[in-house]
Amino acid sequence: RSRRRARGRRRAALRPQAHGDARGEASRALTVFASAIGPLLFSLAFDITGTFAAGPMLSIVALVGLFVAALVIPQPLDQLPKR
Repeated sequence: RSRRRARGRRRAALRPQAHGDARGEASRALTVFASAIGPLLFSLAFDITGTFAAGPMLSIVALVGLFVAALVIPQPLDQLPKR
């Protein structure tokens, strides 16, 4: 009977619904990583420039750069496939 339960749990982990759990864990790991990198980058900006204004300014420049890149780089679905 316990073997049957264990087999059922293994099958449950392979269901398509269980893949959302894996994506949630990956998202959580990225969030933790980003929350650790943010203070590091801001403190490095302060150490290099000597002012607390450098961190937010560099973040704004990076944001604008990423926005421009998103507009310029062609996406795969910009053109519909020909049938």
